[in-house]
Amino acid sequence: MNNLPKDSIYRLLAENSRDLLWAKDLEGRYIFVNSVVCEKLLIADGIEEPLGKTDLFFAHRQRALYPDNPNWHTFGELCMDSDQVVIKERKAQRFDEFGNVQGKFLYLDVYKSPLFDDQGTLIGTMGSGRIVTRQRKQQQQLEQSEALFRSFAETSQDVFFRLDRTGRITYLSPASSVLLGVNHEEWDGRHYLSGIAHEDHALAGKAFSELLAGKDKESLILHTFGKDGMPVWMEIHATPYYKKEGIAGVQGIVRDISERKQYEEKLHLFNQRLIKMVEIRTRELFINTQLLQNALDTVAAGIGIVSQGIFSYVNDTMEKLTGYKAEELVGKQWEMLFTSSDRANSVVEMNNNSDQDDSNQPVERLWRRKDNTYCNVLLSVQSVVKENQAQGDLLVTAFDITAAKQAEREALQAYNELDQIYNVAIPLCLLSTACRVVRVNQAFCHFLGLSEENILGKTGEELWLCNHCHTAKCYLKMFAAGAANIVEDVERTINGQEKICTVHAVPFKDTDGKLKGIVLTFLDISAQRKIQRDLEHTQKQLIQAEKFSAIGALTASITHEFNSPVCGIKNVLQRVLRKADMGEMESSLMQLALDECKRIEQMVRDLQNFSVPPTTEKVAFDLHTMLDSVALFLKKYLKQNKVSLNFAYTGTLQVVGAKDQLKQVCLSLIIRSINSIPETGGSIILTTTRHADHIELVIADDGQGLNAEEVMGLWDPLDSSCSAKRGGGAGLAMSQSIVRNHGGDVNVQATPGKGTVVKVLLPVEPLSNTVRY
Repeated sequence: MNNLPKDSIYRLLAENSRDLLWAKDLEGRYIFVNSVVCEKLLIADGIEEPLGKTDLFFAHRQRALYPDNPNWHTFGELCMDSDQVVIKERKAQRFDEFGNVQGKFLYLDVYKSPLFDDQGTLIGTMGSGRIVTRQRKQQQQLEQSEALFRSFAETSQDVFFRLDRTGRITYLSPASSVLLGVNHEEWDGRHYLSGIAHEDHALAGKAFSELLAGKDKESLILHTFGKDGMPVWMEIHATPYYKKEGIAGVQGIVRDISERKQYEEKLHLFNQRLIKMVEIRTRELFINTQLLQNALDTVAAGIGIVSQGIFSYVNDTMEKLTGYKAEELVGKQWEMLFTSSDRANSVVEMNNNSDQDDSNQPVERLWRRKDNTYCNVLLSVQSVVKENQAQGDLLVTAFDITAAKQAEREALQAYNELDQIYNVAIPLCLLSTACRVVRVNQAFCHFLGLSEENILGKTGEELWLCNHCHTAKCYLKMFAAGAANIVEDVERTINGQEKICTVHAVPFKDTDGKLKGIVLTFLDISAQRKIQRDLEHTQKQLIQAEKFSAIGALTASITHEFNSPVCGIKNVLQRVLRKADMGEMESSLMQLALDECKRIEQMVRDLQNFSVPPTTEKVAFDLHTMLDSVALFLKKYLKQNKVSLNFAYTGTLQVVGAKDQLKQVCLSLIIRSINSIPETGGSIILTTTRHADHIELVIADDGQGLNAEEVMGLWDPLDSSCSAKRGGGAGLAMSQSIVRNHGGDVNVQATPGKGTVVKVLLPVEPLSNTVRY
């Protein structure tokens, strides 16, 4: 073997290989092939035939055999020319090549490299290929299965997951966002135990290890905590998943069963209560049986012995119960005592019970006495077996429960009557000691606008916004302290409706006098409250009218005192102005003083007619010029109070009105602003604006501001605090009257500590029938 030439050894290696081996020149002609290439790809006759030929030669030959089947041989046509890629880049590369050969799909995993001669000259390509058709189909099926899995997982309400062998999360479906309250992408790469409650780690770890060890499936119930901190119970079904190398990890489905767990817990609690109730009933039945036995021992009930349905013995109590003498009953069918409706059932029960161990269970029946009256009896039948008897006698015990049944009927009637009384037209509810509603009437439901189902179990705080809970005013605490009843007026907005009512509360106690709750009635007093408010408003209007009447009386008494000194001052100023030689500035001030005297005279006349301002001649004048004259008059007063007066005028504004009256308005409002500014000083801004239908004058200061009550007092002429605190009083009341007499209005906006804004609105009037000034 060692003496074989290298060419022979190479050929042997090629022929014994399961892979396709070949070499081509630069033109794509084969210069070497092994038999696998000839058999699986070229369909050639031996390894010599392909030499010097290309792939197309064999492809054309195959297609010529089946001209009607274009898919008979397509290998190489669907792929790129990988030979040229290797020749161009001069390095080995890997390719996927596929197509049909003899009508069957063939997939090759190909490695190609450039072929050099001994001098390093590129002479072609060489390659090897392995048939991987089956593996690629499996891979495609796996990819399709994976895509189908992901498509199902992405749309399912259940959570799908995958873990690698280390327990890291490699996939988590979007439904986890609903289950856990976080984005599912945040869990990628995290360990699965981080999403499980600590107390369940051991159970989860054991199941994970068993699945990795080869267990086919695992089902378990764990719990975690949602983003809101509430427990979330999960039912998990998991299996291992495989790759080529074996078990790659664990996959499964997580289903939220929190609601089911809640139902199971409720069912468990219900079963516990049911067991408790059965125990109680069992004890009650046992006690009743003992009582009946004691009654038999003390002959406190009607007792009879029945043989084959016939009385053989009755006691005295049975005689009193039925009205028959003993001799009238003995030897007679005992069914004679039953009414026609009870007779058949009672006889059947007697016969059936005679063979049962628990035949002494009591039953209620209606018996007919000798005098044809009826009585209710509680019957107990017990078999008494004697020796050498196939069937024993029956011991019948009868208790007269007529009075008890009558009391039961009367109690039921009383309850029905009480229920009808409860459903009166007044809203009424019963609160437990836990301050929760346990019973309501229809009027209460209508009062709150809610159904009974939406009311029961709710607290007063939830239903009518009760604010006494956990305070000393809590009704329960007050009743516990000995209060007999509580009456309170409340005003609430409930379900969007304003409710004004009187709440009357009384304690609800049991027969032992123990406080069991509270009975509340709600009397709607919205209409009465509205009448009361209207009455208060009318009283305020009457008081205001009395104030204005007082002003009229006051002004009538003082106007003469004002006019006399003003006339004297005016005459002196006119004489000084005519005689004295003064400069331009002094003359202007003297003229201004005369104008102010005239204005005082006009103001006194206005004061005399305050309640009904006089109608004066309207003139057109420049608002800004008038404001400038007011500013000049107040110049010294502004300086004394450390107040700066600023102007923000808009164009030229002509106002039509009684100039002196409006000048008095501006003077009063500016003085009010000066008086509201603290001693440290401040500023006032006069702003004028013309609108489509009115002219607006804004007087804004940075003074002490006003609260709502003080704003209302600005217009009160008899408010003694206005003048000192806010600069209001009679002057501002007169100003408001003057502006409204001109068809305008005065608005005030103020905030305590942040200043006051006064807006004077005057209508825009035509200039006809006015005097231009």
